[in-house]
Amino acid sequence: LSQKTPPPPHVDVYVAFRPSEDDILRMKSTLKLVVMPYAGVVPVTQKLLRKHGLLAGNLHHNCIATAEMAISLLFNVAKHGVASHNTLKNGDWSVRGNWEFQGLPQVILDGGKMVVIGYGHLGRNVCKLGLGLGMKVTALRRSLPGGTPYVDKQIRVCSVSSLMQEILDATAVMVCCPGTKETKGMINDRVFAAMPKTSILVNVARGSVVDQEALYNALKTKSIFGAGVDTWYNYPKTAEERKNCPPGDLPFGTLKNIVMSPHNGGAAGSERVEKDRIRALAHGLNCVSEGKDWPTYFDLNKGY
Repeated sequence: LSQKTPPPPHVDVYVAFRPSEDDILRMKSTLKLVVMPYAGVVPVTQKLLRKHGLLAGNLHHNCIATAEMAISLLFNVAKHGVASHNTLKNGDWSVRGNWEFQGLPQVILDGGKMVVIGYGHLGRNVCKLGLGLGMKVTALRRSLPGGTPYVDKQIRVCSVSSLMQEILDATAVMVCCPGTKETKGMINDRVFAAMPKTSILVNVARGSVVDQEALYNALKTKSIFGAGVDTWYNYPKTAEERKNCPPGDLPFGTLKNIVMSPHNGGAAGSERVEKDRIRALAHGLNCVSEGKDWPTYFDLNKGY
């Protein structure tokens, strides 16, 4: 439905990017499920659906695209990709072989350890790509079937409670978990202090998972090699703000050892992703029409 077209009153499943309370009230007598055609659900929508006791469904159609963004950020940081481009386009070769540029040469990923925080749709795809790079991959998840670590297709899967131990020898720490009350500020000063100086942090989850001040200080003092960030702390609220909205409260843009992306991981608008979105919607609607559950529910109490 167009956002300008009100929904009809008799609706069982409502698919909307930002459902309004007026729409919900209009359909409430028959409405059973509200589906957001993306993975995360913004807090205001969560609150609205809880208020009216509705189920929330979501989609994970873009998890492959987001996983590829995570690896792209990892490569760009490890190989000084953006810095090299920005200097060489002006004929400046000074980054080549320059250890003083960042205090360290490039990071070699092959044979290194990748720690993936979160083992849902996104985390699993990041793990798969990590294995393809020749890295030893450990995934951390909130709950373990049977309560003990296990191996899943060459991926060590452990409890997130072992985070501090697992990052001690990490080459890359990939943040892929939902942004919830429990994960807010999970990556903090203690985590950065425990990471090797040669390690890289990548965040394609939610900005809230990584403490902003801790990240900035770790990069400024070079206690880690660098970071690639796609999810942030401040977002533009209007079309005008899109042209001038610093993504954080601290001057991340002044740092040489960060690669910044404006939350483009989901690749919205690309032909492959939009076709996958429609396929996922069609599959879910077919399931509901056959009396089955929606394939992926969003737990409004847990926040993912």
